Amino acid sequence: MMGEVKMKETERRLTILTRNELQELYGLPRFTDEERVRYFFLDQSEIEELENFRTSLSKIYFILQLGYFKAKKRFFVFQFQEVKDDIYYISQKYRFKEEEITKTILAKSSKKRSI
Repeated sequence: MMGEVKMKETERRLTILTRNELQELYGLPRFTDEERVRYFFLDQSEIEELENFRTSLSKIYFILQLGYFKAKKRFFVFQFQEVKDDIYYISQKYRFKEEEITKTILAKSSKKRSI
């Protein structure tokens, strides 16, 4: 009898948001070119903070998280492959060397596979 009640309760679950709406609210931002310009813009205090990071990869990660936070007021866990367009934009705008970034990203992913 109790199992039947639980089954009926789950069948009656109210769905308020669609999958797309959930993605829009909580998912990793998917920026247009115009949004990249806005959200990855660094003011003077952010540029000063950026100087506290040593490697290009950590600087890019800082800019990514800062931009995503500006857009969604959240921090995200992501794979660099998921945000490659944003990385490309940031590396061009802030003049990071692409070879250095690619090698670093590859090295980090290689390390994860070996663990």
